[in-house]
Amino acid sequence: MEPSLTEELGDLRLLPLQMTLRAQTPIQLPRYKGSALRGGFGAVFKETVCIVEHRDCGRCLLRERCAYPYVFDTPVPAGATRMRKYEAAPHPFVILPPLESKTAYQPGETLTFGCTLIGRGADDLP
Repeated sequence: MEPSLTEELGDLRLLPLQMTLRAQTPIQLPRYKGSALRGGFGAVFKETVCIVEHRDCGRCLLRERCAYPYVFDTPVPAGATRMRKYEAAPHPFVILPPLESKTAYQPGETLTFGCTLIGRGADDLP
């Protein structure tokens, strides 16, 4: 018998985080900051974890073991009964941008936002 959705979600791990960025140079963000925060997170994350010169995940020998493609090109788990028709699964993080209307930040000013890591997405946090 296939487990119910409630049984499957019982093992779901959530790690809510609060992040604060301090501007080093003047920054102009769009009114909706979520897209910019996601893009910045992706660029810094890849720069931090990638060890190959070509930076092309599609041809990387380490793709199956690397945190970056798991987080930004999340595979559908092997043997999945749901989502097996999809090329990728939802990303294991959710960015919760601030709701403030401020978009310009001067050096020294901060921007605080939330980020929740989901399941295996929290494993590579350090």
